[in-house]
Amino acid sequence: MSKQGEFGSGTIPLAAFASKPVMVPGGTGSIDTLSVAHHADGVRDGISTATFKSFEQGATKMQSESVDWIWIDERCPEDVYSELLARTTATDGILFMSYTPLKGGGELTYRFLNEYSVDRSDTRIEAHQARHISAERRAQLEENYLPHEREARIHGIPQLGIARVFPFPIETLVGTFDPATDIKSWARWIVGIDFGYGHPFAAALCAWVHDTEEFYVVDGFRMERAEAFYHVKRLAGMCQGLRIPIAWPHDGLQHEKGSGQQLAEIYKRLGAPMLTTHAENHGGGFHTEPAIEEMCGYMKLGKFTIASHMGELTEEILSYHRDEDYKIVRLRDDLISAARYAFMMRRKGKARGECEGYGRAPGTGSIPWLVESQNHSKSPPAPTSTYSPAHKEHLKMIIQHENKTHQTTANNAETTRQTAVAAAIAAGGGDAAVALAIKNAEAAFYRAVIASCVANNLPANSFREGLYSLTGKWT
Repeated sequence: MSKQGEFGSGTIPLAAFASKPVMVPGGTGSIDTLSVAHHADGVRDGISTATFKSFEQGATKMQSESVDWIWIDERCPEDVYSELLARTTATDGILFMSYTPLKGGGELTYRFLNEYSVDRSDTRIEAHQARHISAERRAQLEENYLPHEREARIHGIPQLGIARVFPFPIETLVGTFDPATDIKSWARWIVGIDFGYGHPFAAALCAWVHDTEEFYVVDGFRMERAEAFYHVKRLAGMCQGLRIPIAWPHDGLQHEKGSGQQLAEIYKRLGAPMLTTHAENHGGGFHTEPAIEEMCGYMKLGKFTIASHMGELTEEILSYHRDEDYKIVRLRDDLISAARYAFMMRRKGKARGECEGYGRAPGTGSIPWLVESQNHSKSPPAPTSTYSPAHKEHLKMIIQHENKTHQTTANNAETTRQTAVAAAIAAGGGDAAVALAIKNAEAAFYRAVIASCVANNLPANSFREGLYSLTGKWT
């Protein structure tokens, strides 16, 4: 705004001030409030007032006022952010927040990066976009920063805790590959799952080439607010109808509160090819650190590759960190955990040619599963045009609504999806073509249900999350 003590010598000219700025008491030279005259076509039409506050004042000092626009400079406490956001409610205003994400930013950073909202967006600004800093100077700065700070200071990637659990540049872990041609035919395939309690269910489809010690994370997904029935169905789709062995954590031995059955047993009864025992490290036990250390060894050698479309997993890896006591912070690590269980049990995997097809899933009545056989040589069962009562009840539990128009649309969308999947399997064309057709059919299902939610004024976030996990897009 000005040089020190020279009002009007900066961006805001002296003539624009509507009155003398109000200063912060104490002689610090800091401004509390300033007023600037508005002009339209040379005619004064109002006054804009800007007020400066500090985080030290606390959330209570931010109350009462309604504000059109707020800019938070540097990371603020959660309660301050919440209070400032409330100040824009009456005005339908805008709130900006800018900071270097050292030590992460906690819940606010996660909310902006990972929780979808039409009212929120994030922009990551890298050092090369600061054009007043030369390339030579940027190189010097990068060299001077501590290794664990570089990604945050140079690339704007959040840094959490004292260190990342997987301290490798993310670009060295992510790769583009065709599973049908780039992964050896004798590779052992395995799925890892992480059961969801107060967090999403997650699954990771992986392949291990044992003679070259290469490990691939081929596909995966997270699901919230869905039953085991839908988890198994999604697993079958991800595996292209093949009964690829599933590694599961030791908490699968716990009993589900409603039925009293063990969690792993529930999935087994629904047709999932669960391994006979929970995931264990090669030397025994199921502690986290030995598996993490072994995964880091693969990553260091460039033998751990994550499919390029697995954005949710890479975001988890970037935020997976250790606290001041060097303990792993087990927060939002659903896909990481699923991949870790698959890694721990990779020796129990099977070559695709050894995996049978799902056929019909137990407990699903007349609803066909995805395929009849591994090589798709048999014709898949014709999809039914309606849901069984059990299936319909599960769908009602997911959408949590009795709107019959929406229910009919969802039924029709599922029938269309099953028909498309059956046609793709019957047509053949190779695993990659079938996988693409399955993914496109499921994406079309989600889009149809989302459109119905919008038309019927129903919540659609869970379906948008499902679409995003498939396509990387929210619509």
